[in-house]
Amino acid sequence: MNFFNSASAQSVWRGYYCFKENKVLHYEKVDDKTFYGVVQDSEGKEYDVTIDISKPKRSTCACAHAEGTRKICKHKCALYFAVFPEKADEFMRMVENAQEESERRREELDIAVRKYIYGLNKQQLRDELMWLVYNSGEWVFDKFVRDNIER
Repeated sequence: MNFFNSASAQSVWRGYYCFKENKVLHYEKVDDKTFYGVVQDSEGKEYDVTIDISKPKRSTCACAHAEGTRKICKHKCALYFAVFPEKADEFMRMVENAQEESERRREELDIAVRKYIYGLNKQQLRDELMWLVYNSGEWVFDKFVRDNIER
């Protein structure tokens, strides 16, 4: 099981930054699947963290977010990245690829929207504009009035 399948995106991101800021003070291998470490938070408080890479939900941390729960907190993620730094690199590559894909998709949609709009006749444009002005958020109507009516 991938360790991060059990973690929230926020915990993974915050754990990544803890790792990059050298907040994992030390760690040691307990056995083939378990690692213990001490991770510092942004205020300097230190937490005892144990991660079980075969069963992430069995991992433990003494922080308020995760203590006594099965949550994967930022401290657990930071320790995981410290033990497996190649996973931190893999995580960043995955994020960069997702951003590139999102930007590519946005560019494709921009082209498609422009093509659609330029293909409309005058009446279709009026209909679309009326629908947008009256069916979008109140701020759209207000901006339209400010920019075009109350000049």
